[in-house]
Amino acid sequence: MAWQQARVGVLESGSQLHISDLDTGEVIASHALCFDMGKVIKNTHHYRDHAQRVSKLEADIRALIGSEVGHRLCQQFKRSEAKIYKDQLVAARDLRKRHEPVDPALITMLAERPGMTATRLQSYLEAAQAAVLRERQPEPLPEPKQALDLSVYQRLGRSSGQGVPMSQLEQTVARYRSLRLSAAAYELTNLLAEAEANEMSYLSFADWLAEHVLAGRSQ
Repeated sequence: MAWQQARVGVLESGSQLHISDLDTGEVIASHALCFDMGKVIKNTHHYRDHAQRVSKLEADIRALIGSEVGHRLCQQFKRSEAKIYKDQLVAARDLRKRHEPVDPALITMLAERPGMTATRLQSYLEAAQAAVLRERQPEPLPEPKQALDLSVYQRLGRSSGQGVPMSQLEQTVARYRSLRLSAAAYELTNLLAEAEANEMSYLSFADWLAEHVLAGRSQ
C-alpha cells in the first residue's frame, strides 16, 4: 500500500478516527473509536498486503537472476534475517539492478553461501565491479627518472651463451606495457641484469617479477 510505513495525520471527529495524508489532506481511512481499555484493533488487510508485497519482490528477484538461483538466494535471506526479510528483498533487488552486468557464476555462488544478507551481497557486487573497472583502466605510467639506456643489455644471456637481441628486449617491454604492467616494463632491464648476476632459475625469476609487480601496485 502507498502509505505503509509513512507518516500520516490522525484526527478524532465524533465517534470516528480519521487518518489522512499529511501532504494532500486526503482521508486515507476512517475507523470507529474504541473506548475499551487495552483493546487492540487492527486491519488484517494490511497483513495480506505485506504477504503480497513479499511475493512480488521474490518474483522480481527470480526474474532478474533466474528462477532457481533467485529462489535459493531468497531462502538464504529468509534464514539469515527473517525479521527484516522484506527489507532484504528490496535491497537485493535494487542492488542487482544497479550492478549491471553481474557474473551469473558469482550470483550462483552467493546463493549457496550460508549467512548471505543484502549487506554482504552489496560487498561482493561492489568488489566485482571494482575489479572490472581496474581491468578496463590503463595503469598509469610512472615518470622515468632518466632516459632508459638499453645498449648495455643488447647481449644479455645465460651461461649457454644465447644472447637477447635488442629488438626482442624492446618487444618484451612493449608487451608488458600492453598488459598494463608498466612498472615491470620500466624496471625490466634492471631486473634482467640482477637476475643474470644472481644466476636465477626461470621459476625464481618469474616469482620475483610477480612479487615486484604486486609491490608496485600496493604503493
